[in-house]
Amino acid sequence: MAYSRDLRGAARGIATLLVLSLGLVVVQPSAWAQTDDDRAGARVAATEGVKAINEKRWADAADLFSRAESLVHSPVHLLYLARAQEKLGKLVKARENYNRIIREKYPADAPDAFRQAQTSAQQEVGSLEGRLAAITVKLDGEKGTVTVTMDGEKVPPALVGLPLPVDPGAHTFIAAGTDLKSEPVAVTVAEGGRDTITLTVKAAPGTQAPDAVPAATPGAPSTTATPGAAAAPAAATNAPPGTASPAAASGGNSGMKIGGYVALGVGVVGAGLGTVFLLQSHSKKSDADALCNLPNNGCPLSQKSQIDSLDNSYKSAGTLSVVSYAVGGAGLITGVILLVASSGTHTESTAGVTPWVGYQSVGLSGRF
Repeated sequence: MAYSRDLRGAARGIATLLVLSLGLVVVQPSAWAQTDDDRAGARVAATEGVKAINEKRWADAADLFSRAESLVHSPVHLLYLARAQEKLGKLVKARENYNRIIREKYPADAPDAFRQAQTSAQQEVGSLEGRLAAITVKLDGEKGTVTVTMDGEKVPPALVGLPLPVDPGAHTFIAAGTDLKSEPVAVTVAEGGRDTITLTVKAAPGTQAPDAVPAATPGAPSTTATPGAAAAPAAATNAPPGTASPAAASGGNSGMKIGGYVALGVGVVGAGLGTVFLLQSHSKKSDADALCNLPNNGCPLSQKSQIDSLDNSYKSAGTLSVVSYAVGGAGLITGVILLVASSGTHTESTAGVTPWVGYQSVGLSGRF
């Protein structure tokens, strides 16, 4: 007498395990950089920010949404931040945040709230253009390299002599360089106003450029900073909301690089184990097939116990092979993406890998 072997359960089980294994891996470096505490903190800050908006506490709202954005990037955070900045009269910053939302590219599966924020930003930024003021700064007097500042903030050299977008209100300009300085010039512009001022540069022995390091006084304790010691705090202080300082970015990139190499190692090990288990699975199946040499894949009942044992070993090894390959493949993909992300290259569309399952098929889809 003979019986037929049924191996369909093994195939279904392996396919299920493959989908589940891949489903655990959604490779998004930016999401990994954010902890659960970051996301929880961002939600708290954003919730309080909405309350501040509703109560017209614009300064509090701007602060809260800046905090939320620094923890987790979201166009919704930027939209509310821009609205608060507009109410505070900080029109230049508001326009830049609106434009950041407009320029961002969203994947097809992005939340509807992101697209609604982008639509609102496109509608609201137009009303700002006519309200922005502009001041043209001209230099006269002594020739030399000077730095122009507005309200203590450096004016980009490329904008000196061109209409500089400014918020309506009072502003103070000054030019200074090595042994050169101008008298401060104050000017007030209304919304949509245009003005031109001239900074007359004169010889001023002892004056240093704003970016220069003061010379040490003989006999006084040295104030020269150890290379890299002062640079990191300065960069962190001047970093805009939501932007990591160079030192922090360097640390983050280093961490992602290490994680990338670790993930690649896991991937190689997983692929190796998958191959070992696959060969073992084929070996057990071949042994069982050799015992079932009757017509129509019939197997002798006298050998049923041995054949069942070989079939169980075949199924187990096959399952372990698929799981190992799934983990290995996920590790390799993860490693590659983390190493690319650690190079500092930024893309608006987040790289990612997502598992999919269809009729008699499974696979991965991704954005890189």
